[in-house]
Amino acid sequence: MFETLIVATLKSAPQTTPELYEVARKIQPQDCDKVSCTHRKKISDFEWQHQLRREQQYLKRQGVIELKGGRWQLK
Repeated sequence: MFETLIVATLKSAPQTTPELYEVARKIQPQDCDKVSCTHRKKISDFEWQHQLRREQQYLKRQGVIELKGGRWQLK
């Protein structure tokens, strides 16, 4: 859902996770509904944000992106 967006966004510049949230809201608003995340006891974010973070970790495991200095970038 967000893999292509993450890679395309990071081609222009490294981004923090909150910055990627903002990009997702602007470019893919249909995927950013207000359904609360139920994977954690403390509900502080939405399910789509959890999905975006899962996809960040997937891309990291695949060797496509990395986290450096609090910012995600292409490897």
